[in-house]
Amino acid sequence: MDMESIKTFLEVAEQESFTRAAEELNYAQSTITLRIQRLEEELGFPLFERIGRKNHLTSAGQEFLPHAAEILRIMGRVSALGHSDEDLQGTLRVGVSESLLFSSVLPVLPRLHTRFPKVDFQLKIGQTTELIALLKQNHLDLLVVSYTPVTDPALLCRYRRQEAVGFFAGPRHPLAGRKNIPLKQLFAYPFIITEPNGLCPGLLHQLAAHCGQAVNHYISVDNFNAICTLLPQSESISYLPCHAMSTAVKDGAVVQLDVAHQTQFACCQLLCHKNKWLPAFAEAFIAEISGQ
Repeated sequence: MDMESIKTFLEVAEQESFTRAAEELNYAQSTITLRIQRLEEELGFPLFERIGRKNHLTSAGQEFLPHAAEILRIMGRVSALGHSDEDLQGTLRVGVSESLLFSSVLPVLPRLHTRFPKVDFQLKIGQTTELIALLKQNHLDLLVVSYTPVTDPALLCRYRRQEAVGFFAGPRHPLAGRKNIPLKQLFAYPFIITEPNGLCPGLLHQLAAHCGQAVNHYISVDNFNAICTLLPQSESISYLPCHAMSTAVKDGAVVQLDVAHQTQFACCQLLCHKNKWLPAFAEAFIAEISGQ
């Protein structure tokens, strides 16, 4: 029983297809089939049964699944014994919400590169729903997102923290510097929002509905640097995670408005697939993010 056979089994179980597993692992389908056959012979029971166009786990295969993931994790740790961080090689594919790119992910990369100089760190920035799909399809190894708590049983949350969400505007905005601004008064101004179906716009619409108002937005842009550039040039307001805007506030590019309302929260989460074996450099990335 070797690592490649276990990886192949987990990939077929995820894709429910020998063909798609072969595409993901970049192997010929005959190689996938042979590895599964050998693993079944070694275990003494069938792992898959074909129903329609999909390869479903047998009852024995379902029982073996969590053990396979644990075996792979143990094998990975054993294979790293005797190797220094400088010798480890590989690729770590990380998906990240744009709101967390500058505040959470980019600061840790220089330290990780110094520690693991032979590892290729690849970032994929996108909308949360798109990134979650890529993680489940094994196109990403880790995912750092600001979202409602993810409860998908296929995913494992390795770290979670709450982030306050606040209202931000340019330093010369009519409401800048005022105290205890009534929430209703904010909706007289246009809003610059992030992805329309994202968490913060959803929370904003809830607040508007609560006080009988509507959100008037004239621009939607999924880029926090662009929002920080646009806010000082208009009387617009944005509703965003405070942690992501901390640098812009410190630099004086924007100000956080003092609004009389109950603070809402987003949830910063670091996710991986529950059956994914993570090498030492991936665990180091998780430790860096968790220690912030």
